[in-house]
This record gives sequence, C-alpha cells and structure tokens, in this order.
Amino acid sequence: MEIEYKNASYKNKGSIYKVGNTIEYRGDIYLVCETPLVLGERNYFLVSLKTSKVSSSMFKTLEKLEENVGSASDRLVKAKLIVDCYVDQYESQENRTRRSNK
Repeated sequence: MEIEYKNASYKNKGSIYKVGNTIEYRGDIYLVCETPLVLGERNYFLVSLKTSKVSSSMFKTLEKLEENVGSASDRLVKAKLIVDCYVDQYESQENRTRRSNK
C-alpha cells in the first residue's frame, strides 16, 4: 500500500474524529474506523496507515475515541490510499509493468 497525502490542514467544523477521516499526528497517518454492527453495538478505533495495524483501543463512541486518543496537534488531512493487489498471483503492479515492458 502506498500513501499519498497533501500536507495541508483542512478547515474542519467540529470534530475531525469521523469514520473514514484520515488524521495526521506527529507525521503518522491514522484512519478512523468502526466495527460492523454486532449485537446492537459498534466500536470505533484507529488504524495506522504506516503499519496497517489497529493503533488504539476500541471505544463505544467517536467522542470517547477522541477523548482518549485525540491531541490538540491532530490534523485532518486528505489521503489517497492505493491498494495494489493481484489476487491470482502475489505480484505488484510494478513487477507486472516491468515484466510487460521486456
């Protein structure tokens, strides 16, 4: 996965902690996520786009997530995720391009 992002702060009204938003904190980018509805509950958490791992505990509300992991230096950023997966063969786009150019 490659991450391209513009390092500009976007004007935000209210909380930046909304599902699908990407937040920059100390140079790392996090995606705000939610679990599927299970037994009437959802949970909210962050995934690091640098490590592709869950980077926070699970919280019952977005407000609790922000209270526990949010920082005054958090910034909402525009991120473009490029997922390069070749299902039948574990080969990247770069390798396929190189092979076809020979």
